[in-house]
Amino acid sequence: MIILPVVVALISFTQLRQSTNCGKSLKAVQIPVKTKDDWSAFARLIITIVGKSIIFYALLTFISLYWITELQQTEFAGSLALSLFSMAGIFGNLLGGRLADRFGYKTIVVVGCMLLVPIIPAFILIKNVYIATILLLLAGASLLFTYGPTVVMGQKYIPNYVGLSSGMTLGVAFSVGGCLTPLLGSLADALGVGIALSVITIIPILIMIVSFTLKPIEVEPTEKRESKLETTEA
Repeated sequence: MIILPVVVALISFTQLRQSTNCGKSLKAVQIPVKTKDDWSAFARLIITIVGKSIIFYALLTFISLYWITELQQTEFAGSLALSLFSMAGIFGNLLGGRLADRFGYKTIVVVGCMLLVPIIPAFILIKNVYIATILLLLAGASLLFTYGPTVVMGQKYIPNYVGLSSGMTLGVAFSVGGCLTPLLGSLADALGVGIALSVITIIPILIMIVSFTLKPIEVEPTEKRESKLETTEA
């Protein structure tokens, strides 16, 4: 497992000088602009991230066990299902970021939350392994569909605290679900994995409602972003 971190460290080291020079160039051309921070909108955004985090870590933890105990599949099939779930998340992440640039960040967050409302209950109720696999792929893609847009929205909501926003959206809020997983684990020990997962079916409804209250963020046209980049490079 040490191989991948070493490779990433070497790549990061070779790019460090370039990124540092880029940061100095940006700092030289940026003009400080005082913008009011919208902490209320940021708090609602964090709620949606926490809700999706709970669902994500619950599935990440119990998928293999669910495949074995509830769907009567082999351990290999359970591990394969977990891998497919992760791969679907990668695809959803890339797709969500791409579509957010075109249709708006809030739209993608709302759509991502809405998709989970039918997918999660259906995944838990349906015991056919083939249909469950399809629903699992949709769940994985939907959960990370909003990942990129929420990071951007957080930085836009509190532009004077970009570092704090990044730390909350990329780290703290998304990690909360992992902290709650032991509680679901205790419930699974007592009542079964299926019952433990059924607890999370209410969460998509709650975060969908919250997502509708989020403040829209204007998407900057591609031409305008490219013009800024050319000016900075000059």
